[in-house]
Amino acid sequence: MTFSVSFFPPESGHVAIRRARLAEQLGFDTFWIPDSHMIWGEPWVLLGAVAANTERIRIGPGVTHPLVRHISVTASAIATLGAMAPGRARLGIGVGSSGPATVGVRRVGAGELEAAIRVIRGLVSGAAVQHEGRPLQITFTPGQNVPISVGAISEHTLRVAGRMADGAIFSGPIDGLGFCLDAVRHGEQAANRPRGSVRVALISPLSIDGDPERAREAVKPVVARTALIWLTLAARRGTIDDADREPWQRLQREYDPYRHMTAEYSHLVEERWLNTFALAGTPDDVLQRCRQAVAAGASEIIVNLLGPDGEAQLRRF
Repeated sequence: MTFSVSFFPPESGHVAIRRARLAEQLGFDTFWIPDSHMIWGEPWVLLGAVAANTERIRIGPGVTHPLVRHISVTASAIATLGAMAPGRARLGIGVGSSGPATVGVRRVGAGELEAAIRVIRGLVSGAAVQHEGRPLQITFTPGQNVPISVGAISEHTLRVAGRMADGAIFSGPIDGLGFCLDAVRHGEQAANRPRGSVRVALISPLSIDGDPERAREAVKPVVARTALIWLTLAARRGTIDDADREPWQRLQREYDPYRHMTAEYSHLVEERWLNTFALAGTPDDVLQRCRQAVAAGASEIIVNLLGPDGEAQLRRF
């Protein structure tokens, strides 16, 4: 079991360096930098700064996507990061959501994501690959084996993680981890990989406070986004709860990617969603939720720290 950290939004490079150093000091496994193009700082610049100012903690984008940047750029960037911080680079990648939306780029399908992972893995390993009819190869560094995790919430992308990746990063509810694991294991079986090849990480907003109501208020900006994505999938599957339909539709109407994960949407968050999509409350509340996640099969918990007291939250956790 490992514990990792991400900050939404990542803020400046100076803040990222300070927080990554603290996470390293406290024994966290990975420092993930989120990627929401145009509204948050460029993750590859921030990751380079963090790499140069840490020694042990693993680092990577959590998560990037295939279309905003050409996948050769992503492959070159993660290979550069791996050369700067040998053995510490991790690549998180998904179909894309807020980043593509800010510039009008579509999300990719699961098949396109799988193809992108195949090309990136080949390039980073030093192989010559074919992409869109052209040969590509990274020549500035020897081949590397960088672990790849798929940011996934739908059955199709979770199965891609099972077939292709080293890890899955799941941003759904804790009680959805069973669904997540089933899809990942199905992908492993389809690719004839040993069961359990793919580590499953739960990523969740965190706030620990002696006043549980203050903690719950703090996580609402991220819960709004997680609920929007998860309930959209539930609606497509025909499994959305009647009580969630109207609040979900309100979120759909009002959500603007340029105000991604801001407090502007906090008033739209249903109180029951906080128990489903967040680690928030007293220390005992959070500990209980973490134990539930471990019991449900998570092998990594990634905490999203929000607000100006992120470093205090990191110490509390």
